[in-house]
Amino acid sequence: MPTGPPSSESLRRPVPARKRAVLLVVFGAMYTSDLLAHEASSLQSFVAASKFGALATFTTNYFYRGYSKSDNRPSLRGNLDYEHDSGFFGGAWLSWVDFGDGDFPGHSDLEFYPYLGYSHEIDESFRAELMVSRYIFNDRIFGRYSDYNDYSLALHYRDVASARVYYADNAYHRGAAFTTVELSGRYPVMESLEFSAGAGYNAARQVLEYDSAYWHAGLTWYWSHLAFDFRYIDGKWTSGQESPASIAEHHEFELPLPDPKFMFSLTAGY
Repeated sequence: MPTGPPSSESLRRPVPARKRAVLLVVFGAMYTSDLLAHEASSLQSFVAASKFGALATFTTNYFYRGYSKSDNRPSLRGNLDYEHDSGFFGGAWLSWVDFGDGDFPGHSDLEFYPYLGYSHEIDESFRAELMVSRYIFNDRIFGRYSDYNDYSLALHYRDVASARVYYADNAYHRGAAFTTVELSGRYPVMESLEFSAGAGYNAARQVLEYDSAYWHAGLTWYWSHLAFDFRYIDGKWTSGQESPASIAEHHEFELPLPDPKFMFSLTAGY
């Protein structure tokens, strides 16, 4: 889910019928992101027999890899997803975004994210996943064209833990790279209630003049075709800059940290 994080990202696995029609992914993302990031962000397919899925998510903050893509305001997102028995999968999401650049002409308010990937079962416990995607915005971000490609490699251990590395060679079309590492885990509290948490590090200094660390923890309750998620999110800059103001003074491109620290998401699936 958008955790940004969602997640807003995919964590594909067979799911029981009680969770049929919707799964909320919090890593992303982160989780996506995600939160769907977190993580994403994030997205999952429905029951194993289903090939197509559709999700609609409302979240109070588009938390994604440690920063807010909605300027710490609510956001809406829709996703279509397809998975083949061979392990190949693909899909796309459309989300409302706000980078806090309203003073710049022609700023983007929509993000389109198509993706393709392959999931491979290594053995009964481990599964590897490779994904290629692209961020496409309907206008500029901080006055500049910002579409870019994103690549990820993940290793999943059963339904318990995941590790993922993201790489963008030309992040936000600024001529430099992002590298992000995320770890996440989940635990079923009861049949319809799940606890999950994660942490990540975003090496983005070449683009943003700062790196960032982030983490989240929360509960997801599944009911019929709905998933309700309540989560604590947090992050900090780790580049040694004196303050956020000094970062903004020396660089026009700034991605806001999450504030407030709690977020709620509602996802419906069909």
